[in-house]
Amino acid sequence: MFEHTTPFEARLALFLESFKGTGHLSVDDIKDIVWNAHDNNLLSRMVFMITDDNPKVGLQKIMDILNEAWNNFPHRELNGLAPRDMVLRLADDQDFEAHSRRDFFDIFADRFPKETKLCPTRDNEWECQYPANIQGMREQLLEMNEPVSEMEDVSASVEMARGMLEPLRLIAARDYLDQEPFLFDAAVICSKAAFENGDTNAARKYLESAIEKAKTLFPSKFVQGKDILPWHFADNRPLLLLLGEYATFVESVEGPLSAIPHYEELIALNPNDNQGIRGFLATAYLKTNRLEELLVLDGKYPDDMVAELAVGALLAVYKLGNLESASKRIKKMRKHWAHVFQEILKTDHPKPELLSGRVRVGGDDEAWLYWEDQGTYWMATPGAREFIREHSVA
Repeated sequence: MFEHTTPFEARLALFLESFKGTGHLSVDDIKDIVWNAHDNNLLSRMVFMITDDNPKVGLQKIMDILNEAWNNFPHRELNGLAPRDMVLRLADDQDFEAHSRRDFFDIFADRFPKETKLCPTRDNEWECQYPANIQGMREQLLEMNEPVSEMEDVSASVEMARGMLEPLRLIAARDYLDQEPFLFDAAVICSKAAFENGDTNAARKYLESAIEKAKTLFPSKFVQGKDILPWHFADNRPLLLLLGEYATFVESVEGPLSAIPHYEELIALNPNDNQGIRGFLATAYLKTNRLEELLVLDGKYPDDMVAELAVGALLAVYKLGNLESASKRIKKMRKHWAHVFQEILKTDHPKPELLSGRVRVGGDDEAWLYWEDQGTYWMATPGAREFIREHSVA
């Protein structure tokens, strides 16, 4: 007989015992993972790790029972309640110390590499892989940021939360970075804090030191311009975000001409550009009058919904004197970009309410933010605004 308090736990114990490669896993291990989990992606990771060892069982069967565990077992972030029954507490777990329980990365530590590395996956795609301790540190930094994100609609509470959490998060980031220089998330946090305090030298040092470490990950067989680091691999994102942070930092302190190669390199590494770097690059091309290069970039993302690229390319076409092409573009774009055209034509540009970290597609905030980035170049181009007025009327 299994010594478990519910029929589901007994069924889960049988499930775990019947599989290869999971003999070290117990029901309590699954409980610990669920309790400590901050990221829902951990469920998928666990499913795929068990499936790798047991391909004949079937992904769906494994997913079903682990999803059931996820919904039945208590979560620390829900104050010890399970998602399925938010009003019941498990008596056995009520008094335990949360931090004494092992988390996902402790239990599956042997499934992560011993050191940070970059590995080929399929075709020309590569994936960063990190040891369990770095994964756990990243989870902690994410958890310290989450309460602020959840309270963004209540400004007073946001400021209070930031005042309490940001210093602690910065201390943790510095400590973690001293232990693990490949923790790129921590380097970005430290750099931002230094920059906000006016210490650009320290901000640069954090970013450049992290990038130097990152360069050591790239083996000789990684071909620049051919091999890529796709965003859909979650563990590639810390490095991509680090490179994006550095590119925007360079532009802020050295200007767009210096930043352009960094933007171009980042898009080459992740051509889908889930970060929206093409918007920064489009504006940098406008600022440096590299109009043909802006149109080449625009051609790589047809019908793009990044305003700085789509509307910036329209201005480039006009500045190059291709008026017929510019007219056709306006007529094609006016359905989705009418709010931006209206902002361009205004004589006054009051700042609308902005939501932290979010932009409403088609909203006045999107139009105003576009104007902030590229409005100067419409104003400085003779006849450009009048051309918009003439050709944007249906």
